[in-house]
Amino acid sequence: MFVGTQPSHKKREGLEDMQKCQNVVETVRTNLMDLLDSSLNHIKKIKTEYVKSKRAILPVIEETVESLSTHKQLQDKSVKINSSGDSLEAVFYPLDIQRVLQNLIINAGYVTESGGIVEVGVCRNNGFLQISITDKGAGIPEEIQDYLFKDTLTTKKDGNGFGLLSCKGIIEENHQGKLWFETEQGKGTTFHFTLPTQ
Repeated sequence: MFVGTQPSHKKREGLEDMQKCQNVVETVRTNLMDLLDSSLNHIKKIKTEYVKSKRAILPVIEETVESLSTHKQLQDKSVKINSSGDSLEAVFYPLDIQRVLQNLIINAGYVTESGGIVEVGVCRNNGFLQISITDKGAGIPEEIQDYLFKDTLTTKKDGNGFGLLSCKGIIEENHQGKLWFETEQGKGTTFHFTLPTQ
């Protein structure tokens, strides 16, 4: 009796194994489709972020400020955004400008005392959009001012000095804008950069 039922038992086991294999194949297929969708969405985002086009600057500034809220140089400080209007547009690469904003805001936070404020201002200026980052630090020593955009100079313990050089290249070479600063001993520093609006 037992011998007679063995083929049926093996057949049932074989069907179960086939079902398991089919389930595994279906799971792998679903995972691959999800991965493909995710990759395509990521590629679309990258293509959008690397396209230079005319767009609003305020969302980029707001997103950058939000992303820096937990940065060690800004945790106990505030970043205030001042703008002359909501429809402030310029022609730029979003990722490039985020990088510049991050660098300048972090630098400002580094020299701002606990509880202090870093200000980010936006306004129109002779056919350009001007963005300004202001701190209330001690100001930039006169003896190093001429070297800020020329050498890998840094005043931070963990800095490498490439930040401002990179910012200058992004603004002036990639965007045909201008990057400069104004500083006053004991009162603070403002870094300005411009972006074309056409």
